[in-house]
Amino acid sequence: MGWLEHTGQVSIEISTKCDMSHLHAECPLNHIPASMMPSDTVLKILAELGANEYTGNIAFSRYGEPGTDPRLWSFIAMAKSRVPRAGITITTNGRFLSPSIIMELEELGVVKIHVSLYGNTLQQRKIKEVLDGIAERLTTMQLEAPLPVNGHAHKPLIDIYTREERKEPYVPCYQPLADISIDVLGHVTLCCLDWKSRNCLGTISNDSLESVIDSSVVRTAFEQLSNGTRLRGICQRCGSSREQR
Repeated sequence: MGWLEHTGQVSIEISTKCDMSHLHAECPLNHIPASMMPSDTVLKILAELGANEYTGNIAFSRYGEPGTDPRLWSFIAMAKSRVPRAGITITTNGRFLSPSIIMELEELGVVKIHVSLYGNTLQQRKIKEVLDGIAERLTTMQLEAPLPVNGHAHKPLIDIYTREERKEPYVPCYQPLADISIDVLGHVTLCCLDWKSRNCLGTISNDSLESVIDSSVVRTAFEQLSNGTRLRGICQRCGSSREQR
């Protein structure tokens, strides 16, 4: 598998649109243009992953709501056809989900749906009860709605470029290879927290995904971070540690 040996997930941002971003002024989607990744770019990524017999997860989500994109169903089918050994995951606000749709997604081969619960506490509790009931009927797919999402949940994301840097020692992190994060414009970013894509490591509209991941820029970043060396400002402000596959 070569260049994908450290990768447990490839996150593809098919859209930066969300039908609930207006609820939270600090949601990153309110600060970037709404757009959709060209279908050809998605197919290019899937073709490369399939050619290299990728066995990790493919996430059709990053910050946008994948349920607002009518192409999601065809992308899932294409992923299962072209990258048969991969698992498909979705992070969603749950607005497009129903019991029948959840069961259909399981039949399509989705292995995990992560639901971010928006709304007030009572609404969130009721939705979670329904989802937990459906989850008990699933056999091959994991359905989880672990924590409610409120405005304060987005604060660390918005502040990631400006807040005070953390003090050393830094813990090791296995980005940018553990979860390859590709934004809607085809930029391979340092990690998912880099929502402005300021730390762009390459662009797959110009090059192959393999050439970007195998570049000296990415390999040097991975070597430094995996040793706990955080030279970039965004890394020095982050307390997370993306684990290796």
